[in-house]
Amino acid sequence: MWCQYLSIDLQILYTLIILSLALSVLAIILDISRTQVLSSKVSKLENLVKSLFSRKERSIKKIRKRYIVFSIISKHRYKRIEVEEAIRRAFSEMFGEISAAKADPQLIYFDPSIQRGVIRVSHIYKDHVIALLGFIREINGRSCLLIPIKTTGTIRKARKILYTLGKK
Repeated sequence: MWCQYLSIDLQILYTLIILSLALSVLAIILDISRTQVLSSKVSKLENLVKSLFSRKERSIKKIRKRYIVFSIISKHRYKRIEVEEAIRRAFSEMFGEISAAKADPQLIYFDPSIQRGVIRVSHIYKDHVIALLGFIREINGRSCLLIPIKTTGTIRKARKILYTLGKK
């Protein structure tokens, strides 16, 4: 009698072992197919990111210059050299030396009587310079505000804006 129970238990045990092996093989097959699907999706995503960046680099045919007209609000009067050094120093501190060399922000015109000027910068870094002007709070230890007024593509238009702004 006991042998009969043992043989039934062995049959159930063998069935459970075969069933667990089948499930293990199925899980391995699913895991392999999932990793292949994930790896193909990851490679597609990598290719998409590479194509976006390479497309951006390829689309820039020529580095264009932008002219940013700005005004200084302060009780003090500043010289051209002080303003230019403050802008270059702040750009290097905020974005690093390499970005400063690529952007090449230059104070090409500054009128000390009205405390307004024009900065020439690469079109790629135009937004960087506009943001930077808002962060400059002092020049040579004296408090001030640099406010960007307008961005143009030509120096002629920038000078026109510089002088017609106060007349309105």
